[in-house]
Amino acid sequence: MITPDSRSVVDLPALPRDLSLRIMDLNKLRRYLLARGIVRIYTLFMAGYFLLPMATGHRRLYFILVLPGVLLLWQDLKNFYRGNTLFLCMTAYAAYMLASLAWIESFSTLPALVAIAMALAALSFSARSDFLWIQYPQRMDRLAHRSAWVAAAVACLSVLVWYLGNPKEWWHRLGEFSFRPGIWGDLPNSVQNRWVFGRGLLSNTEIFAYDKVFPHAHNSYLATVRDGGLAGLLLLLLTLGVALVWATRLARERGERIYLAMILYAMTCIAMGHDRLLTGPREIWLFFWLPIAQTIAVYPHRQDPGLLCYRSHH
Repeated sequence: MITPDSRSVVDLPALPRDLSLRIMDLNKLRRYLLARGIVRIYTLFMAGYFLLPMATGHRRLYFILVLPGVLLLWQDLKNFYRGNTLFLCMTAYAAYMLASLAWIESFSTLPALVAIAMALAALSFSARSDFLWIQYPQRMDRLAHRSAWVAAAVACLSVLVWYLGNPKEWWHRLGEFSFRPGIWGDLPNSVQNRWVFGRGLLSNTEIFAYDKVFPHAHNSYLATVRDGGLAGLLLLLLTLGVALVWATRLARERGERIYLAMILYAMTCIAMGHDRLLTGPREIWLFFWLPIAQTIAVYPHRQDPGLLCYRSHH
């Protein structure tokens, strides 16, 4: 006699053996990533900021080694970010800036695909950083402390080696900084009367000021207006506003001023340099996206007694 249960088992189609083996392999790889691999790969990538001499090699390291792990853990990341307001604001800003590719004057498929890939890389870096900071707090805490010492040592050494060998470069850098007011004042010419929606991502970034041509705006707020108009700037300010509110509450409720300090640093940093925020692996990921990522991760779990607390010293 065939019962309803046995009949349902008999009627199920069997998966091909090759497909079953592939699914098992993917599950094993996913379990490895969740157990220890994801932290190790992330650590290797972060070390690349200080140890890899060329940005191209660091970019390849991310796309070949890091990004596939993010894609394998998409289900875990989706559940982790469900209902997270700051993550939604950040995603909305990125989505709008990518949508601005539709109204760029001279659209080209390959540069557009590269821009999309870089934007997704920046978002995936933020998403992975958030996830790791909550799922593996002890490991990430050790990584943060060790990275700080390594970064300080490498920065001091590189600055000494570079400027001692090129003393004129220091004065050149100071001189370049003095050009910023004129560069920023050229914003109306950069926008070309497209104040609402901007000229579109991948528009020309060059600015003419002081009888010179500068490669970009040296201000990410103005660059956002150039590419995405006031609408893009509004989404960026909304993202930073939510991050600032959350970081302030963390300082008041948990005594952790570090998140507020990082958000203020990120807001100041993009006002004095850089251009587009949605780039491939660059220092802007550490200066801007990482502080936002950590705020996204910590604030929703602020009542969790097991969450590491970095109280400020009075």
